[in-house]
Amino acid sequence: MTVEINLLRKHKTSKLTQRLILALRVVTILVGSGVLLTLSSLFVLKKNIENELVTKTDYYNNLMSRIAKNQDKETAALMLNAKYKAIDTVIKAEPPYFTYYQTLMRDLPQASDSGRIKNISIQKTGSAVVQLTFPDILAMTKFLSQLESDTFQKNYSSVHTSNISFAQDGLKEITFSLNVKF
Repeated sequence: MTVEINLLRKHKTSKLTQRLILALRVVTILVGSGVLLTLSSLFVLKKNIENELVTKTDYYNNLMSRIAKNQDKETAALMLNAKYKAIDTVIKAEPPYFTYYQTLMRDLPQASDSGRIKNISIQKTGSAVVQLTFPDILAMTKFLSQLESDTFQKNYSSVHTSNISFAQDGLKEITFSLNVKF
């Protein structure tokens, strides 16, 4: 069984069928154009978003590398701050040694021209032991008379002498300790 088709013969198609086919073509062209425009715009949007994502990723990586570099500096700054606080705590806890030393160095040379300071020991309690050496007993008595003056009395709450010793080698040199309380 064979079917024969004559292509040279003109088939009669109805006007309605022709209109439907034409409408179908137009709709297909419009839908195809719309899909093509939509896909093109989606492709352009995708490219823009990818470029923006690459830019933001590069910026993020740059920031992270900066943070990694600055983290060492931040650690050093935090350690420096901790050390500063520790030093500040020690300074606040310690008595003002330098002020005590300045007071002693200001008052003792004025009290005696010939006496020499041999040793100074300042304690945390606000007291100090000063070892003084004098060439003879007259210089020492002159110094001791100055201890009773108002300048000594206003700077120190108490002044005591102790450990008086004479030189062993035949010199008249006298050494004694002066205990002062600020």
